[in-house]
Amino acid sequence: PIIHVLILCIPFIKTKHKIQPKLFFITRYFKNDYIFISGVRKNFFALIIVIPLAILLSPVKLFGLVPLFLVNSILFSFYDSNECVQLLQSTNQSPNVFLNVLIKSSLQKKVLFNAPLLLINSLFNEDMIWFNVYFLGYNILILITVIALKYSNYHFKIQSNQNQLKLLILIIGLFIPYLSILGLVFYFQSRKDAINNLKLYLDDNH
Repeated sequence: PIIHVLILCIPFIKTKHKIQPKLFFITRYFKNDYIFISGVRKNFFALIIVIPLAILLSPVKLFGLVPLFLVNSILFSFYDSNECVQLLQSTNQSPNVFLNVLIKSSLQKKVLFNAPLLLINSLFNEDMIWFNVYFLGYNILILITVIALKYSNYHFKIQSNQNQLKLLILIIGLFIPYLSILGLVFYFQSRKDAINNLKLYLDDNH
């Protein structure tokens, strides 16, 4: 009910100036992760609503995972937009290393937030342990697939990629486990395509 009320109020809120939080503390701690910094700034107000709900409801069976799922969905949206090619090239990394570093950094943040809340949920609801393990593992699969999909279609002249259909299938797989096989197929296929595509921007031989 709280989420519904807040969402219903949004169309009636009028502001004269666009609010753009600077969030310098995020820049200080995550200065090398421009995707994470940009994503947090764009979704700051949604995050400050959903994250406390996820923490507050973490002991509640099933329903406690709803705001956590929303937090993860916001995190996935960080990879909708394409950064400029200069940011890619400034890393001075090969395509394979670039992907591995980005995936590792993103997974650390996801696990750091998800694992404690899922542990609390499991302690209060012992019958949810295996589902929580699946929830965490599958969300990790979605994240790495979303990253691979982004760079498989990356082009510096295009602001955003159109991967909504595959992302929808991935999300449905959270509730229909046998579809998780498609998630694995999407990941390995898109990772191969991403490495080949990134060679155009990160490989001096192209």
